[in-house]
Amino acid sequence: MSDQSAQSETTEQSLNGIVLFQDVSDKVVSNLARKCTWREYQGGDIIVDRNDVSSSVYFIISGRLRVMDCLTSNVEVFLADLDQGEIFGELSAIDQKIRSAQVTALDTTILAEMSGDDFHEYVLNNKEIALNLLVHFTTIIRDLNSRVTVMSSLSPHQRVYNELIRIAEPDTSGSGEWVIYNAPNHAELASFVGSDKQIVAQAIGSLARDSVIERKHRTLIIKDYKRLQRLVSL
Repeated sequence: MSDQSAQSETTEQSLNGIVLFQDVSDKVVSNLARKCTWREYQGGDIIVDRNDVSSSVYFIISGRLRVMDCLTSNVEVFLADLDQGEIFGELSAIDQKIRSAQVTALDTTILAEMSGDDFHEYVLNNKEIALNLLVHFTTIIRDLNSRVTVMSSLSPHQRVYNELIRIAEPDTSGSGEWVIYNAPNHAELASFVGSDKQIVAQAIGSLARDSVIERKHRTLIIKDYKRLQRLVSL
């Protein structure tokens, strides 16, 4: 955990926006908040690292975080991006095993940290929290199933194309095009699709030469969205 973390005194110490606690009584949520330590992190700070032995659970009050795993010392694999209202660290709190991934703050982030023992006790004694946790795990499993399907059935280039489709959104100007604002760099895309930077560079270069995509500064414009979809399904 980064030495830059500090208890936050400026943020309202409330867990009302945490999805896990929806439909849980205000009294229980208030009691949960009192069990937490409130901390602030800056972009780049590592909150938990792979193989850490801590079992704290973290509730994201504000900010964004990235969860990564490592295949080798040089190859990182993207697992998830986490946003306000989500949680992490729950696996180690439940099974008491070492951390299975690294979680890093992408920007200024405020977290509420609860000990694994306290979290475990609340899950056992509150059926609403237990049910919400089951739904949370179901969502994770479904997402991982989809990723396994993509990894096992698509070529490395197709995985890049599929990821571009996944993170693209309609252009708000009404142009009819799809765009990726603040597009990830080649190394980040490689970690997202379980490949390497060279493969990503080849795939992106091919799309650019064929006028399927166009880059403007940090924005990637998909000029031919239907063709990109066809490339994934070939």
